[in-house]
Amino acid sequence: MKNVDTKSYLLLTTRYLRKQARQLSAQMVGLRESDDIEFVHRARVACRRLRAVLQMSQDCVPRRQFKMWRKEIRKLLKGLGDARDKDVQADFLWRFLADLHDRTLLPGIARIVVGLEHQREELQPTVIAAADRAESSGVVKDLLATSKATLNDLNQKHVHLTGRELFSRLEQQITENLEEFMDYQDSLEDPQNEEGHHEMRIVAKHFRYTLEICKPAYAGRLDDYLATVKRIQTLLGDIHDCDVWIEHLAATLGEEGKWLAEHYGHNGHLGRLAAGIEHLRDERRTTRSRLFEQLAQYWCELKQEAYWKGLRELIGCCALRGNVPPSDDDDEAAEGDEETDTDDDIEFFDEEHAPPIVKAAAGQWT
Repeated sequence: MKNVDTKSYLLLTTRYLRKQARQLSAQMVGLRESDDIEFVHRARVACRRLRAVLQMSQDCVPRRQFKMWRKEIRKLLKGLGDARDKDVQADFLWRFLADLHDRTLLPGIARIVVGLEHQREELQPTVIAAADRAESSGVVKDLLATSKATLNDLNQKHVHLTGRELFSRLEQQITENLEEFMDYQDSLEDPQNEEGHHEMRIVAKHFRYTLEICKPAYAGRLDDYLATVKRIQTLLGDIHDCDVWIEHLAATLGEEGKWLAEHYGHNGHLGRLAAGIEHLRDERRTTRSRLFEQLAQYWCELKQEAYWKGLRELIGCCALRGNVPPSDDDDEAAEGDEETDTDDDIEFFDEEHAPPIVKAAAGQWT
């Protein structure tokens, strides 16, 4: 901590940091097992949130400690990334297969599922190595110990989330995120601007984490804005997933034809596989168009309401006052309340419960 004025800010960021460190700690044992993909999911979300709060609080933490934390979190996040991608893709395909009634489409999609499951198995040693490295570095224990000591010290000094210094700093950070977010709104005028949509998704994610971190200081006033950014991020994320699938499926057709020719001397079986793959690609294109239409319409509604002007006015008013203006809803949002990790939670499909015909189709390619 560099000066007295950072105490309230340190309290805010340390509470969030400790919560995410505890969440990450709870996943470390499960990461070494591949039975439940939720461990990788939750660990990765905790890493992203830790990285966000470290970026916001770097001037409140000793430089050497900050660099070590950031480096180890980044390496763990990288070690989990590919496995997480395969988990999500395989889960989507199992759900897709479970709802597929045309049996002629099963072989091609089942072939992709088997490939993804195999690739995921090959990635498990990487996940284990990343977990082992994080454990041996002591980063999680250090985060927990340091945050606990810091919070104890701040509590003894009766520090609260109030003061012009705190809200002026939060105004600056939220405004910077909002402006960067708004810089990408032109990409929503072009349905084919995949790169722009992808960049906006990343910026929306950063904006969302900033609002999450700042939320306890605003006594519930950021809830609606946080929900809005989350909805936009989700739509952009789903659109990006469609883009990835469309590109991947086009490449898969070529790869499967080559594989069949190498193993059977011809690619005569490609027709059996191509029907399902092309059906899935068409579905992803249709879904992308529908999602983009929803996003463009939603953004238009926000623009007509001058929605983001309300956020600027709120954080500007709090910065001038040094606290949050009174409201009838104040009793519903006490300072420092723990948030429920409802965001980023996904209920994954259990392939063990897939219809027999689906499992049989997948089994042909094992």
